[in-house]
Amino acid sequence: MDNTLRYVASCILVFLLQVLVANHIDMGPYIFISLLPLILMHIPASISDALRMLIAFALGLLLDIMTDGVTGLHAGAATALGALCGPIYRNRINTDWRNDSGIPTIRSIGPGYTLYAIVASLIYTSAYILLECVTFRPFWFILLRILISTAVSALLTVIIGRSLFRGR
Repeated sequence: MDNTLRYVASCILVFLLQVLVANHIDMGPYIFISLLPLILMHIPASISDALRMLIAFALGLLLDIMTDGVTGLHAGAATALGALCGPIYRNRINTDWRNDSGIPTIRSIGPGYTLYAIVASLIYTSAYILLECVTFRPFWFILLRILISTAVSALLTVIIGRSLFRGR
């Protein structure tokens, strides 16, 4: 199967997992599962940051529309990750990105893949929870929720990402 077709099919599968499975798992008030960072961190490095943010916003808004919740939370968090994902990949994870074939994979990223997944999950989860918790919640509750949710989301991102986005 062509790499681009495999990439698109993997992104659709991850998006459907988010909509149909992750959004319906209730693990209490401390755990928020997000798989959308997995799609956003595999957007090709050659795409401009403005287009990456637009794609992230569209995917986040589509996720907001397809799920019940406050419209705009996923869109805002995805846009924040879209703004930071490209520079993190180009400057810290894979400094030789200009020689890549396009779509970041486990092989092109190398051992930094786990770190990249953790950072992407942390950015997305932090943005989502901070946008959601614009109330009088205690600081420790918000911090604990961000840390636990990031750990769970990053673990799922690494496991699913290693099986779907290995590359050739």
